[in-house]
Parts: sequence; structure tokens; C-alpha cells
Amino acid sequence: MTWGEKRGKGREVEYTLPSAVLTSTTSSASAPTIEEVGKAQIDIDTGFEETVKRALRPYVKKKRLDNLPTVEEQNQNLRTRLIAAYIFLNFMLCLFVMNDSFDSLRFLVSSYIS
Repeated sequence: MTWGEKRGKGREVEYTLPSAVLTSTTSSASAPTIEEVGKAQIDIDTGFEETVKRALRPYVKKKRLDNLPTVEEQNQNLRTRLIAAYIFLNFMLCLFVMNDSFDSLRFLVSSYIS
């Protein structure tokens, strides 16, 4: 019997980061150069302004749907709680039965049993 798998297993998402493009020139004397995409100053300013506005906006925590327990995880939690309750109630029943205060109830039992 298995208790299930850890949450998140098999859900890995591979992210790729942007990288610079290396170009080689025909002359072997020069080292490879990094080619940067030129942007107009207005594009840079607009991007910076959007970034600042996003940074100054209050943080709103989003509900993530992938953290919700699956049906298997819910069943696992139910079984675990059921077993814990069963063990606890058996322990309480043992304490109740083994208690010596039942000696006062002997009048309910037949006199043949002593």
C-alpha cells in the first residue's frame, strides 16, 4: 500500500532564459562579438516606466490552482485521519475499561460471579 507521491512530482516546468547571440567574424584575429539589438530611447523609457509602475503596485497574492489537493491526496488524508482517530479511541476505551471505578457497580452483576 502506498501513501501517494509527493506533491509537485512530475510537474517540473523547464524555463529558458534569454541569451545573447554570439556571431563570429570572418577574420580569425578578432574574438567573437556580442550582437545587441538596438532599441529606441522611447522604447527603453516606456519599458522602464512599466517596470516602475509594476514595482510600486501593491502585491496581490494569486491563488494557485496547482496547490489544491488531488482526489488521491484527499483520500490519503482521510485514511490517515481515520486511522489516527481509531487508535486514539481504542486507547481511550482501554483506559475506560481498565479503570478501577467499576468496583462500585458489582451490584449489577450476578452474585455467582466473584
